[in-house]
Amino acid sequence: MLGIPGSGKSTVAKILAKSLEAEHLAASTVLREYAASHPDESKSWAEFWRAGASAPDEQVLPVLWGAFVRMTALRATILDGYPRTDVQLQDFLDRGGWIDLAAMLHSSEDVALNRIMNRGATSGRVDDVLQVARRRLDSEKLAQNSLLSALSVHVDVTVIDTDSLNPRQIADLIAAQVQ
Repeated sequence: MLGIPGSGKSTVAKILAKSLEAEHLAASTVLREYAASHPDESKSWAEFWRAGASAPDEQVLPVLWGAFVRMTALRATILDGYPRTDVQLQDFLDRGGWIDLAAMLHSSEDVALNRIMNRGATSGRVDDVLQVARRRLDSEKLAQNSLLSALSVHVDVTVIDTDSLNPRQIADLIAAQVQ
């Protein structure tokens, strides 16, 4: 599940995981939980997040790969926001990871910002504030375009415009391709 912040990745991934009886690996949740339980190792991550940037790949890759290995030992896993960069994709594939289907959720910047601000009202996340969200969207759009090109070499990528569909409709579109 790929897309800019606010495109609906996590919401759709939760619905899809439930309907497919799969695990849901939300990269942002995994990294935030790791940061909370390993503050010495991850103390710089919050600084990146506050600036609207991602934590460095070399620091987060072992954490994300570890979560992937634990989850896929149980059953199929919906990846939500991982891999997020070309470097993460290559590391994922080099370690033996595989992707059967990729969905790129496309959202307009206005809709994405509205979703982030609504989420930010209750999330407490340092990156769910307007100025930071705008910086995140700018940097993530560039990374997503590059990732889309790299990923399409390995797997078919379905691009879905999320602005006019509700999360259940999006999940149903994706599920239909899996079954």
